[in-house]
Amino acid sequence: MFYVIDKEDKLSIFDDNKEKLEKTREFMPQLAGQYTLETDIVTADELREHPNKVIVDDIEIEIDVPDFEAVDIEVEIHDTDEEGEYIYDDEGNPVTHTETRQIMKQTGSHKETITVKGLVLNPDYEREEQEKERQRLDMLSLTKREVFLALYRAKGITPDMVRGSITDEEALIEFDYAERFYRGNPLIDKIGIMLGYSIEDLDYLFEYKELPETVENEGESAQVTEKELPKAVNNEESE
Repeated sequence: MFYVIDKEDKLSIFDDNKEKLEKTREFMPQLAGQYTLETDIVTADELREHPNKVIVDDIEIEIDVPDFEAVDIEVEIHDTDEEGEYIYDDEGNPVTHTETRQIMKQTGSHKETITVKGLVLNPDYEREEQEKERQRLDMLSLTKREVFLALYRAKGITPDMVRGSITDEEALIEFDYAERFYRGNPLIDKIGIMLGYSIEDLDYLFEYKELPETVENEGESAQVTEKELPKAVNNEESE
């Protein structure tokens, strides 16, 4: 992928097609003097989908630096009078003299390594993506009907059985009167773990409105009876 970092050290434009990118920057005079850089750590499509996969930081690049040498050349100078007017001879030709001048002539080039701002992999990318996914999952919600149907189909657990396991009054109010259950509610984790489900199982429930296959213990049915549910859910532990 090809890209340009602007003078404020921010990613300005990028494209997998260098010719297309160069045409775009023709209309962006603010990028004059900035390098067109190339990277293989991310594609343009990946960057559009996951803009936090890379960050701008110092990188080293090789550039071509021209080599010059001083060269003497002979130049013809028109003579002028005190007023700056050209002097002419009797035949009307300008009077001239020759001077030696020195100019710099490019003789080749060499490679130099310089430090510029460019794209590098974001060391916190995986953590940031996990946090974003956790936030997304926590915002998922199900109706009571959806939750209880999933529990009943998976383990034969009824709403009354779950309610009977809740000992904290505040948690009971939330259980009885909440219109929807949100995945991010700590009460969900407490009830789910009590019923033998993992965090991942509960995520699956709120994502697909059903629980994963019932865990069986030594080949026996995983159906749960009311006596098997512990009195373990209280609000202090769930906070």
